[in-house]
Amino acid sequence: MTETDPLLQNRPDGDLPSKRGAGSGVEYGTTAEWRVAVILAFVVLIHLAFLTVLAIALLAFLPIQPPHPLLHAYARFLGLSSALLAITQYAPQLYHTYRTRLVGALSIGTMIIQVPGSVLFVGSLVGRQGVEWSTWLTYAVTGAMQAALLVSLIASPILTLAHRRLPIVGHVHSLETKTSEAWD
Repeated sequence: MTETDPLLQNRPDGDLPSKRGAGSGVEYGTTAEWRVAVILAFVVLIHLAFLTVLAIALLAFLPIQPPHPLLHAYARFLGLSSALLAITQYAPQLYHTYRTRLVGALSIGTMIIQVPGSVLFVGSLVGRQGVEWSTWLTYAVTGAMQAALLVSLIASPILTLAHRRLPIVGHVHSLETKTSEAWD
């Protein structure tokens, strides 16, 4: 592939191929979105390793029955960090869908099922005795992000269709005016 490839003409400058295959004549590259995804994968991996070591240490040195207050604080921290990771999962997709107005491989039918399911699941967790907010917070955040993505998926074709119709309606109106003026 070269920079004159028609498939690359509509790409932003930062998304052009950046590496060349050794002696093959084929250029390989990554997009900015791919680089962000790889960075986020490493951040999540480091986060997971840290939390695993911390959990093992807390469970090894603190009493489980009755639960130590530090274990409750750790559980709340896990709930908050899980919610933040959920935001980092959905935010790029929301931004990309908003910016490009393209649905892509997302299924509106699946999202229509998931959003009410999230509401019902969070409602069932909130209604249980002994369940803290850190338990259901992640599910509430992901449900809200799924709902925002669903609204974006539904609104995108509607806004695109409305945007396409406006010039056509004005054009038809101007043709009707010119045609009626020609008959007068």
